[in-house]
This record gives sequence, structure tokens and C-alpha cells, in this order.
Amino acid sequence: MYPREFLRGFFDSEGSTIVSGSYVRVKVYNYNLDILKLCQELLTGLNIHSKIYQTKRKGQLVMIRGKQYQYNSDLFTLTIYRRGVSTHIPMRLDSVSQENRTKYSCISDY
Repeated sequence: MYPREFLRGFFDSEGSTIVSGSYVRVKVYNYNLDILKLCQELLTGLNIHSKIYQTKRKGQLVMIRGKQYQYNSDLFTLTIYRRGVSTHIPMRLDSVSQENRTKYSCISDY
């Protein structure tokens, strides 16, 4: 099994990364709670703490471009918060500026 490679691919396609100073926040949004629980188990195996939150509830209303919609399913978020940048966090490099890649050279391997 290749947990790092799976996580890297999943986070790249479904996640977002914010690097601000020495603070890193990685989030993945998904309607499938089981897949997020699998990701959380794999992260735990890599000694990375994460939490899963219910972000939206089925039936909750949302306004998009002036039109009202409702969620058909519950939406969940897996979140990783870190101070300092760890090479173990599967980050989307296209969302990290060149300045931050240089500043936090330990993520350049990804």
C-alpha cells in the first residue's frame, strides 16, 4: 500500500492549502465521509493529526449567483492545522507561491 502517494493525489484533486507565515492549513471537502475517514487513518499512520467536521447539512440552503439552492447531502471537511511546514503534508505546490517554496524549502520535494 502507498498511503503517501494516495494522499498526495487525493489532496491534489480535492484539497486546498493555505500557507501564511509559519502557519499551514490543509483542507479537503467531500460528501463521502468514509473516504475522509480512510484519509484520516492514513494520516494518523504518518503521525499527522487531522479532524473531520460536518461543513454543510443536507437540506441547508445556499445562495449561488443570486439563486437559492439546497445541499442534497451532508458535506464534510478533513482539516490539518500545523505551525511550521512539514514535508509529510501532501501539499498542492501550484497553490504555493515561489516565494514560499523558497522560504520553506522542505516542501520543494513535492
